[in-house]
Amino acid sequence: MSTAIIIPCHSYPELLPRALESVRCQTVQPDVICLRLDGVEDRRPYIDAVEQWRTHSTNISVVWHPQMGIASTMNNALVCLREDGLGWYLRLDEDDELNPRALEYMHLSTTLCDREIHYTDWIKKGTWRGYTMVPEYSKERLLAGPFILSTALISMSAWIQVREYNHVGYDPNVSAWEDYLFYLEAVCLGCSAAKIGLPLVRYYRHGQSRSSNVDKNPRPVIDYVRDKILRMYGTEVTIGANKA
Repeated sequence: MSTAIIIPCHSYPELLPRALESVRCQTVQPDVICLRLDGVEDRRPYIDAVEQWRTHSTNISVVWHPQMGIASTMNNALVCLREDGLGWYLRLDEDDELNPRALEYMHLSTTLCDREIHYTDWIKKGTWRGYTMVPEYSKERLLAGPFILSTALISMSAWIQVREYNHVGYDPNVSAWEDYLFYLEAVCLGCSAAKIGLPLVRYYRHGQSRSSNVDKNPRPVIDYVRDKILRMYGTEVTIGANKA
């Protein structure tokens, strides 16, 4: 199955080599790795990391563009990957890492169950640490609040359905919540998810990351998401401030 790993880059070039190394160590390799430099002023550290990667493989591309935010960066990459006919994609942030068998188990999950989203437990690192065992998937649990990490294996067809529905794909109006809203819209359109009960992602949350800054004052974003849920599902929900 054809798979792309998309790495949106913005703030942590010193950690990118670890993310790339975790991709290099995969027992099942992606068909392409797409680095998107989102408004990065100093591109040299990223270019250096990529040049080291190319000593192992050439299936990596780098695109720089003015800062657009994660949602637009993902959409921009997926438009290109769709033209290449790739069937699946996985977002890996520049400061996160994959277990060496992450893609192998995710691919196995796609053969065992006909789902569009395949997600896993994860390990926290950085300013807070520990093992996070996420819930089994259900639409009701997803409506109660986010629990699927951004690093999940997603069918390209799911993104296409969401893009045709909302005309953008990942919604740029919900910085740091774009993945959660994407999952909600995908489920509304008939997609479903499968959990892999293994900690296959090492997730790094920084004290000064873009998502943590939004979490300090999330009410406008939460209200926007709640309004979308009401229009999609016809139900009022209460969403807390915590997110994966």
